[in-house]
Amino acid sequence: MTSFDAKLTVDELLGFLKASFEKAGFVRAVIAMSGGVDSSTSAALASRALGATNVYPVLLPYGNLNPAS
Repeated sequence: MTSFDAKLTVDELLGFLKASFEKAGFVRAVIAMSGGVDSSTSAALASRALGATNVYPVLLPYGNLNPAS
């Protein structure tokens, strides 16, 4: 069984995010928050990589907003 090093994985992801944003010339991110694990993890990693003041979470609507949909 292969071992999993969570700290190493987080460090690699943070390095990837920092390098990718720098290469693209961006310093801020917008994260669509659904309340799920994926968006929560993305927001946490982006906040650590870019700084919390550079990450803007946008709450996605819940339920049907349009009765015709």
